[in-house]
Amino acid sequence: MTNTTQFDEHIAYLTSPKRSKMQQQQPIDDSWQLDTDGNEIDDFHDDDCYTKSNDMPTTTLSKQRKKIVVGVLVVSIVAIILGAICIGMFMKDSNHDEKQQSNNIDSLEMEGASDGIGIVPTPSPMIDTDDASSLSSFFFANNDTSTVTSDSPTLNPSQLSISESPTDVPSQHPITDTPSLQPVTSNPTEKPTTKSPSSPPTPSKVYDAVVVGSGWSGLRAAQVLADSRLSVLILEANDYIGGRAKTINTMPNNIPTDIGCEWLYTEYSSMVSDLDDVGLITNSLENDENMAPLLGNDLYYTQTVLEDGTKIAVLLEDGQKIQSNLWSEFLSFKKDLLKALGDVSYADAVTTFLEENDMSYTNDEEQMFNLLLEISEAEYAGDSDMMSMNEMYYGEGGCAAEALYMAVPNVGFGNTAASFAETIDADIKLNSKVTSINYEDDDQVMITYEEDGIVKTVGAQTVLVTVSLGVLKAKTISFTPQLPYSKQDAIDNMGFGLLNKATLYWDKEEAAVWPQDTSWFELITPEDESSGLWTTFYNAKAKGVPCLIGWIGGDEAVEMEEQSDEEILEQVMINLRSMWPTITQPDNVFISRWGQEENVLGSYSFNKVGRTYSEDASNLREPIGNKAWFAGEATNTDEWHATSVGAWDSGEQVGQDMVSVLKRRRFI
Repeated sequence: MTNTTQFDEHIAYLTSPKRSKMQQQQPIDDSWQLDTDGNEIDDFHDDDCYTKSNDMPTTTLSKQRKKIVVGVLVVSIVAIILGAICIGMFMKDSNHDEKQQSNNIDSLEMEGASDGIGIVPTPSPMIDTDDASSLSSFFFANNDTSTVTSDSPTLNPSQLSISESPTDVPSQHPITDTPSLQPVTSNPTEKPTTKSPSSPPTPSKVYDAVVVGSGWSGLRAAQVLADSRLSVLILEANDYIGGRAKTINTMPNNIPTDIGCEWLYTEYSSMVSDLDDVGLITNSLENDENMAPLLGNDLYYTQTVLEDGTKIAVLLEDGQKIQSNLWSEFLSFKKDLLKALGDVSYADAVTTFLEENDMSYTNDEEQMFNLLLEISEAEYAGDSDMMSMNEMYYGEGGCAAEALYMAVPNVGFGNTAASFAETIDADIKLNSKVTSINYEDDDQVMITYEEDGIVKTVGAQTVLVTVSLGVLKAKTISFTPQLPYSKQDAIDNMGFGLLNKATLYWDKEEAAVWPQDTSWFELITPEDESSGLWTTFYNAKAKGVPCLIGWIGGDEAVEMEEQSDEEILEQVMINLRSMWPTITQPDNVFISRWGQEENVLGSYSFNKVGRTYSEDASNLREPIGNKAWFAGEATNTDEWHATSVGAWDSGEQVGQDMVSVLKRRRFI
């Protein structure tokens, strides 16, 4: 069992501005006086005024004394008036200084209020000491059956209950001990600085890189950065690691349910070997039964509707051969059509093909084309009316790429992501939703996020944005300055589709009434509008228990998200019973709704008709001033968008570019 590591919070904020000292003005010096002529008066002596003169008559002396007395009185009055004036001026200046000091204190209080902090007598940095969150809080061995939706997580024979939007998500790979992540800790001694009222809080630590999102692209980039001894912070909006690699661990016997990505392609990427280097790929995955491509090993059933509304389906003999022949003809037609028109939607291509061959195909064959159209929506997540035929890479006999199936006991793709995160020497904060990124400063980028409802800001030399294209389209993150036109144009006009799954489990082995030697089952319905409504099923026999996974994509997936769990299950079971009438109600069901996941808002990107995907992906990936960087499956230009390896490779390449820039800055 892997050791768990709790991640302490390591981002400190200065919570008070520096108070400048107020200098008191000195009182006015009134130790000197003026006479009536404006001359300075030293010590006043009247000794001579009382000197007798024998030569002076008495009356004259008396008059002279009167004059002296009058003069003394006049001078005294003048002195009193001047003194009063000086005292008044002093009091006025003193009151002015007191008022000025009060205004300055009020100004400081307002400055503090603008930062949400107020005045403190002695400024000191406040360290964020929120409760630490653990990336390894979920274990397979726990057999956690806590509620994963507002309804309930599973179905059992006595009570209908379906996982709608699961939140009980793992963050621990159970099968092998992996190194525990040692976060980069810091106890900086920061001097508070005086800030203007409009300034945001100054973070106590400036990271070399902040990575927004902990999907496969963000995790790989963070590893590349951290391995180069750069300080890294990962901000994840969800309460789990992995993004669209999301595992639910409520099934017994360590059986994971991946409601997101389940397959790991083994070619065209170093992802498998890189994960194997840290002990996260096991030999149990390396077998042929986990490498079954869509349209490569399928059984086809044709469905009819009886007069009473009952639906029945029979196995189409040589269905795989019929599909292969039809597909070969369509691929040839597609090549000519694209050459003539330059680009066309998948729906228009199929419609044109069927119109030109109206007399050549039976109704079942035409309905098979409608089914193939819907399979493409499930595979590429795009609506067929919007998806370019240039997106189609199906060859004769199906996709050729090999892949490992990750949703097997003791593994799970989301669990693998969480365990991989523990090998990265980076700070990781969950429940931390980024709301704005300000990259206008030449020195650093300021990232504002909400952590458990509290608004915080962190600084970094660079920021890497790996959120989904759906989040970028929704503009839930504001950028200052605004994104360049070419980047915003790509965001607004690239295709971002929807794929959902219904994972059904049965407790007893005898419940598996479907053929066990087949991986995929396809249902050809009699009506066009029903061709994509839960008609593709994967036989997940590698899980070790009876399990079928229904796929739905495109516009049908959008409409399905508005249905209740019970309505969805009923629709799924009607189609399954038409193929295998004795099939029983499943014991546990998990249903994804990726369009309603607020931190994803869809599944993955697709090649939109009328757009050049490689150009859009390049513009989306282009960094801004070597400060704001972008990665993710939608930025992959090697035709591996919409895959985990595409996300991984984009994170690796951008991470290496960021390392080069950051190391070069250190030597400037």
